[in-house]
Amino acid sequence: MVSIIIASVDSRALSKIKSNIQETIAIPYELIAIENAKGERGICSIYNEGAKRARFDLLCFVHEDVRFETMGWGKCITAAFESNSKLGLLGVAGGAYKSRAPSSWFCYDGYHWLHQIGVIQHFKYDTDRPVTDHSLEYESNLKKVAALDGVLLCSRKSIMLDHEFDEALLTGFHGYDIDISLAIGQHYDVMATNQFLITHFSEGYYGADWFDATLRVHRKWQHLLPVMTVQLTKQQLKFLEKRNMRFFLHIARQIGLSKIKRLRLLWDSRIVKLTGWATFLKLHVELVKKRTYRL
Repeated sequence: MVSIIIASVDSRALSKIKSNIQETIAIPYELIAIENAKGERGICSIYNEGAKRARFDLLCFVHEDVRFETMGWGKCITAAFESNSKLGLLGVAGGAYKSRAPSSWFCYDGYHWLHQIGVIQHFKYDTDRPVTDHSLEYESNLKKVAALDGVLLCSRKSIMLDHEFDEALLTGFHGYDIDISLAIGQHYDVMATNQFLITHFSEGYYGADWFDATLRVHRKWQHLLPVMTVQLTKQQLKFLEKRNMRFFLHIARQIGLSKIKRLRLLWDSRIVKLTGWATFLKLHVELVKKRTYRL
């Protein structure tokens, strides 16, 4: 049995996912929908409340703008936890490398084989882009990852009560997925599954709120990063850190961060140990001399 927890901002979207869950889950469940239409509470606070209110052992935190495409997906979740006592966090999209450079759960324009994704993605903010199917076939049903996308996160209630979402650090709607992945990943397996597919009707947005939350999470976990669940060469590490740092500096420029503050970000990131001084100084020169970044 599963307790499904949703932070709801749209009553119509909530009505749709209620019907969709009832039609597809195929196991007993309860739905805990916490209204937050005015955005007065951060998602960490809402999810922590939902976890405390849950009656069942398995919890599923999910966005309300999704549709489950696979019949019996609830059985896939219960089977995953029954088959692995060390499983602490399960999702449908994750990355095997979490860079030291500030970034999302995936590596920007990096090696796509690092990303385990079972999502049909629609694009809300970019109407020119088509619907894209990112569903991948894995070698096994479950793949260990460093961090999961927050579109869907499943865990045990006992684990979530011991590892709450950090609502003191993250008061908005970003960064919580990376933060909880890294926290739970210290003690349990964090994994992505290919056993069911969802459609997500909006993509992530790289604005000032995302930038601030990402920076907060990376400062918190700087002592631990990078985290990887696959073996990578020094050249691969160098490439991934360089690309992610470039992208983060690009977002910093877009939101109006001064050149001095961007330089400080670069030096505070401590990526030099992974990129080497030559690449690090190249990024420094690019930042100083160029108005844009070659992404």
